Amino acid sequence: MNNRNTLFKNLAVVFATLAVVGAGWSVLEIGIQESWNIVTSPDEVNAETNATFDGSVGFLDRIMIIGAIATLIGPAGLGVYVAGKGDPEAVRKLQKFMPWIIGVVGIVGFSDLVFDTIMGDRDWDVATDSQNAYALFVATASATGILSFLGLDK
Repeated sequence: MNNRNTLFKNLAVVFATLAVVGAGWSVLEIGIQESWNIVTSPDEVNAETNATFDGSVGFLDRIMIIGAIATLIGPAGLGVYVAGKGDPEAVRKLQKFMPWIIGVVGIVGFSDLVFDTIMGDRDWDVATDSQNAYALFVATASATGILSFLGLDK
């Protein structure tokens, strides 16, 4: 049983690391301002950004970009913002449960993308860099969230 726990713990670390890389790559590839536009006003994004999201930015895409930004600036990423005891309880809980939210949204909304990427069936040469960055983030953040939700990351 101990070897199994070690395996899942190591997988969680690898997936979390790749999620941070994917989040940074995705936000930088799309652009910081354009990433913000995805969250706040998706109708105003440019054609290249819409192409990244298969024609238009959907509700679940917006949640995943929020997750990418949170992953990038949160404790797993750059550590720009880490909720502490002085912060409202809602903020601390949101930071705690964000990986779970991303994991569930990723598995439910992007299951083909997640499984193709994790299983090695994704054709990285066909997609654009921004699509590949987004796929890397969605797949690895989803796997991290699910492992965390199941308690296999400890």
